[in-house]
Amino acid sequence: MYRWSRVTAQIVTIALLGAGLVTGFAGSASADAYNPPPGLKLSSPIKSPYGNYTIFNHLIRTINSVPRGEKIRIASWNIRSDKAFRALVAAHDRGVSVQVVIDRENANDEMEFPNPGFFWMQKELRDHNAKRRPGYKSYAKTCYRSCRGKYGIAHTKMFLFSKSYRSKYVVMYGSFNLTDLAAQIQWNDTYTTVGRANLYQFAMQRWAEAARDVPLANPWKVADFGPIRFGMFPYLGAGATGDPIINVLNQVKCTGANGGTGYRGRTVIRIAQTSQAYSRGENIARKLKSLWDKGCDIRMLSAIYGDRDRTIYRAPGPRGGMPFRQIAQDFDGDGLYDRYLHTKVMTVSGVLGAETNASYAYNGSANWERYVLQSDDTFVRIKSPSLVATYNKFINYWWNHVPPKPKVTVEQQLRILNGQIDPYQNIEVN
Repeated sequence: MYRWSRVTAQIVTIALLGAGLVTGFAGSASADAYNPPPGLKLSSPIKSPYGNYTIFNHLIRTINSVPRGEKIRIASWNIRSDKAFRALVAAHDRGVSVQVVIDRENANDEMEFPNPGFFWMQKELRDHNAKRRPGYKSYAKTCYRSCRGKYGIAHTKMFLFSKSYRSKYVVMYGSFNLTDLAAQIQWNDTYTTVGRANLYQFAMQRWAEAARDVPLANPWKVADFGPIRFGMFPYLGAGATGDPIINVLNQVKCTGANGGTGYRGRTVIRIAQTSQAYSRGENIARKLKSLWDKGCDIRMLSAIYGDRDRTIYRAPGPRGGMPFRQIAQDFDGDGLYDRYLHTKVMTVSGVLGAETNASYAYNGSANWERYVLQSDDTFVRIKSPSLVATYNKFINYWWNHVPPKPKVTVEQQLRILNGQIDPYQNIEVN
């Protein structure tokens, strides 16, 4: 494997710029006048009611609309987009404080596929900082493993804006990394809040912890902001007991739904989750299958199911196997997904704890597999019948419009789970 040094990466960047292959890095774009609307954005890489660049454009327009003297703070697994790099540098050039943290795996000295645009942005953000007070200097950096913990990865996708045009305290989070291929080959979601000063400050505190890149003794942080309960992994320390997904499912009862929730009295659970595997995935699978057996109305979409998870869902019972469908495409059969579901959402409509008319969406950036609970990730609960309905419409649409069957065989699935094939390879370097 050829290993890249920082000098090599800079030489490659200069060469690409000179050849015109990485374009438009110089200069400042005019500020936009975009007030980012609060609520949910959904995207799809194939023709459907959900546009492929819906979330990407939402983020870029917000970046372009941050006025001079305001702040942009990003903590993301990856950024890899010429347009995003240019937008962030342009914001810095017009007097915005831009501070970015991504996972070291996506910008380091030894990458097989370097990220020259990130190193270019890093250099450009160092310019014009001399006269800025410390809290307003711009920079781009990486963190090691989980920024706020000792293990895992920096997997969150959180974008914070003190102001975008006339909208203050903008918080965006979800499954979408700021990469071109996140729009081109993934199904994604991003949720936006506007004007919630306390939530913004809470998220800014978590971002600052990530930027310091020092493991915390109690990294699990959670707080309530009206209908939103905002949590930040690693799921370790004070208050982090059990498994957060199973904790929710343990409160579900499958009959008795009323008040316009559920379906014919049954609690409805809808899931669109990238990955479910290993012992954690199996534990969640057993719980879901038990709820299916008890009468809950469940539909689950995923890109990766562990072989044991499939066995659990297909096991006989009073209602037969639990339905699940795969949203992933491998056009050449090499085991690397060319398109795949990347959302991480579960909705519950019906009986949850003492509520018989509950409507909750659980979204964020966390997959259902090992190491996730040790990684930096968002895990958010929102009480909102309209949001649940929107997510359910999305899930039901893809349930009824599954893309052509992928060429991923059972043997390839086993190789994936054993680490011999990384189906995410194409997106991790992009």
